[in-house]
Amino acid sequence: MKKPYRRGIADHADRISQRKAAADSGVCRLERCAGRPRIEIGRAWTERHLMKQAPTFINHHGAEMINSYRRGHFVCLALLAVLTGPSVSAKTSAPPTTFKDCDYCSEMVVLPAGQYMMGATKDDFEGDFKKYQLELTVEGPPRSMRVKSFALGRFHVTRKQFAVFAKETGFNGKGCMTFKRTDWDFVSDADWQNPGFPQTDDDPVVCVSWNDVQQYIEWLNKKLAGKTVHRYRLPTQKEWEYAARAGTTTPTYWGSSRQEQCRYENARDETAKALGPDYPVAPCDDHFLWTSPVGSFLPNRWGLYDMLGNATQWMADCSENSGKLFAYLPPVPESKCRGHDLRGGSWASIPIGVRAANGTGSYTNLRNSAHGFRLAVDL
Repeated sequence: MKKPYRRGIADHADRISQRKAAADSGVCRLERCAGRPRIEIGRAWTERHLMKQAPTFINHHGAEMINSYRRGHFVCLALLAVLTGPSVSAKTSAPPTTFKDCDYCSEMVVLPAGQYMMGATKDDFEGDFKKYQLELTVEGPPRSMRVKSFALGRFHVTRKQFAVFAKETGFNGKGCMTFKRTDWDFVSDADWQNPGFPQTDDDPVVCVSWNDVQQYIEWLNKKLAGKTVHRYRLPTQKEWEYAARAGTTTPTYWGSSRQEQCRYENARDETAKALGPDYPVAPCDDHFLWTSPVGSFLPNRWGLYDMLGNATQWMADCSENSGKLFAYLPPVPESKCRGHDLRGGSWASIPIGVRAANGTGSYTNLRNSAHGFRLAVDL
């Protein structure tokens, strides 16, 4: 006589087999609505979760079930619903864990390992953006990317956090590119405390070069030595875009509507018309002319704020063509690096710059009042 546990599993399997036909049509509907990359991420997550939650069943039935699932049947998803409770969606939302290693440290969000399509598609350049289609040759075509689990700052590093470093080290980074009504200009006495506009302590620190950021990271890691196993660093482009998309495949994590931009990001909008000249703006009003306190807008699905606005973010990646190389191209040796990549938009970004696939770059030692950073940690 079979043990009750195995008889129960068999009953579950029978129920699942009765749902196969419905599952096939469900896959089609999900792929039309959510996109195949997002479905694949959901499948991979479910496989891993199922391996942890039902090892006995996998040992006896796993190969056949997983193979069927990969052919398009949502057997794993249905079984997980029966075994562990609520069903798992391909649109899995907030990551399960956050941590903060010290009072002046960034709050870090643990992101799951996964796979996604990195880069722009034709959808990024529809409507008013068709005139920018040449960018598709740089930002695309999309490539499938695998990302290991890592942690990313929920917010940009703020002025308050950076001030601890500056006070303890005597940091004095003078000279910054600032916006002067019609164009950008280098101001020799501008710095992170005086970027050319008013800020609060909770605004993202700007007017910091890539080299300045490395000094901050080195200081932070030394300060935390022996207190945590975490080593802080800048994210890579591959990691950053994965986090910015948070499982979505649209140009922005809230969809394609520019009217919605002001609910999620601080970038050029109706408010920015006061800056001049007549740059394109989003058809909405976020009520901030310059930077805004971090977390002032809605986050993406993974609980990350200001990923596409407020301050453009320095990346770990080095590239010789002002940051236009994607992570799947051969890297430039660090010894030859004169510039580093930047991702995300800023308070100064016109709408085409507020996209997950958008990237630029700058000289490693150049400061700009629209450039900031957030931290990453290996797990």
